Amino acid sequence: MFLCLISSYAFSQNFAVGGYVKNSYSLGEYSNYSICDLGVAAYGNYLLPFNMPLDMKLGLSVLAEYAHVFPKTDSVISNLEDVSFAMGILYFLPFNIASQLFKAQIQVDYGVVLHCMNVIESVSLSSLYVDQLIDFALGLRWSIPKLENLDILLFPTFRICPETEGNLLLQAGFKVGAVYTFSAKSSSTVQTSESE
Repeated sequence: MFLCLISSYAFSQNFAVGGYVKNSYSLGEYSNYSICDLGVAAYGNYLLPFNMPLDMKLGLSVLAEYAHVFPKTDSVISNLEDVSFAMGILYFLPFNIASQLFKAQIQVDYGVVLHCMNVIESVSLSSLYVDQLIDFALGLRWSIPKLENLDILLFPTFRICPETEGNLLLQAGFKVGAVYTFSAKSSSTVQTSESE
């Protein structure tokens, strides 16, 4: 009975897990060193059990991301890999278009990015350093018909990385992926199976 109550509570508080691929382009001073990056990520979100108007949802997000950065041909950087970890908040509003369910989502994440870098021999730079990151995303989630717990993600994104020297690394791009949401419907299934 105790295990049933724990499972019921965990599943009734909607959470989702999934992943995405990302492509971002360097802006500002950062574009002097790199062109763009290409990466993958594991992603999760937890919806807070608040009653809000118009079925709006407020939640928490977490992500772990890897990206390969493509440096410019004349850059002092010969190779750069980024590993990012972040947590944040999200807010989405469901709506329907021609019987298709969509969710407009706003998300802000804060975390750290670990830069693993190789430079040309004549330049003295650290090969490993850490920056803060702030990610902004505004996009859509589309619930696949007959698979309403599976969402396709499409998010334009903007990233700011404040450096200790006072510089800002800026990137703009997009994410495409999918997440599976464990909803309150799963709770009743667990309770039924336990009672049997």
